[in-house]
Amino acid sequence: MSIFTRIIQGFLILLPIIILGWLGVQNFVPSGTFSISHSVHETSSFMDGLAPHDRVSLVKKDEQGDWMQTIFKDPVFFFVHPHRTFDTVDATVTFKNNGTPIVEFGALAATSPDRYVLEPLQNLIIDESSWPRITDGDLMLLQRTSKYKTVTDFLARPPSREEIATYQTSLTAPFRLPNYTASTITQTIPVSLRGSVSIKTYVKNEPLSYVFSYTDMNRDSGSDPVTVYVTDETGQPILSLGSDDDGNTSSNVRGSVLKTLTIKTAPLPEGVYKIDLHAGRDIFVRSIQTTQQKMVFLNGVYLGDESGYHDTFAPVRFWTEAKRLSMQTRHAESVQTVKIGSQSLLIPAPYKLTTTAIKDPGLVSVYVTKGDVEVVTDAPVAFSPAQYFRPDPVRLLPHTDLDQLHVNYILARYTPPVVKDGWSVATVHLDARQLWLSNNRWKFTFSTPEIEELKTSVDVKQIDLVMKRPPVSWWNSVFQAFSLGSGAQ
Repeated sequence: MSIFTRIIQGFLILLPIIILGWLGVQNFVPSGTFSISHSVHETSSFMDGLAPHDRVSLVKKDEQGDWMQTIFKDPVFFFVHPHRTFDTVDATVTFKNNGTPIVEFGALAATSPDRYVLEPLQNLIIDESSWPRITDGDLMLLQRTSKYKTVTDFLARPPSREEIATYQTSLTAPFRLPNYTASTITQTIPVSLRGSVSIKTYVKNEPLSYVFSYTDMNRDSGSDPVTVYVTDETGQPILSLGSDDDGNTSSNVRGSVLKTLTIKTAPLPEGVYKIDLHAGRDIFVRSIQTTQQKMVFLNGVYLGDESGYHDTFAPVRFWTEAKRLSMQTRHAESVQTVKIGSQSLLIPAPYKLTTTAIKDPGLVSVYVTKGDVEVVTDAPVAFSPAQYFRPDPVRLLPHTDLDQLHVNYILARYTPPVVKDGWSVATVHLDARQLWLSNNRWKFTFSTPEIEELKTSVDVKQIDLVMKRPPVSWWNSVFQAFSLGSGAQ
């Protein structure tokens, strides 16, 4: 038998072993690191394409011959299918931003309600600002007029919160209300709110006391538990409690009896506390009772209808300092004109999100005559002007008018993308343990607020993922031995 024949035989014997070994390494990831490099024109068993198709273009080549896909509506998402558990995900996105003020990338972290972890890819408001800037790690401070020499000085001696806008970060100095005194008088807010709500409230050496009265309207099939989480101003949990479904998981539209969920604590230290009530669309909070004097709802509210609870809907009035407000309804019966300060906003048809800029200064009254209205704002909402307070600085958003709001400082956790061969490249770091895994897949998203309204777009060329977890101990030994052996040669 010739040497050539023996080589062929040896190769044929080794080939299946090599293939099986490679497949084993890919499947079990003994090194602890698994990488996916994905161009938008390629198919992958680990990563799906961008969706939905009415928000992105077809994959095509640009004038330079690079494959790309254009995002022109918000949001756009895709699914990743991890074959093992991982601790972290580093996502590197290669893109071109065609005028979209804020481009962010992240993933779904929770459902009911959906909550996404988003990290910045690019913020053109910051990149194109002429304000002087200083950096400290990933923190950046922009100043209309240079006053602070370091970010540390700014955080230690910040100006009034009304002068500050923040992006992807918060102030370290706690918010305090001067001349605030606790009260034992119970206030009742008789308003129907549908689904989840987020509240910030002020406490000063007094019990935190809230009673949520709600009904399960059973319009959608499935269980409808209610869970409440309370955190302090540092994000530390104070308590959590919940209530099970009413026992009716059908969609027979038979509302439950009025149920209550009560928060009652010992006196708490002074500060701002956050209450997150997580519930599905079948849950309608019918009233809130509290002894706290200050409470605001974050990011807007969903004003529920009274069908199956009361014969008529009582008009609702709320107050906000928002400069931009969006509304929509899902039912023809709730088409209406809403009074916003000295302005009016027409909700013309079901599922037609309508947005307006609020021109009136300060705290503005909003009057809604019919229920079933989803309200989205860029500032907190209160159901009494006396309850209103604003514990957080202005959020830097695409429409934020820094001059109108008299903002003189921008504090951001942000690193601009680098440019390679005409494309912007940015990497975001995500904690994979916090991502929502359903059907063995993660849902990643591009967030491009107001992209359609501004008629801008984002071209995506490539998405690379590096997923990591601790390596297998025996793999470490093999790798180290191999490295030492290679180094000795």
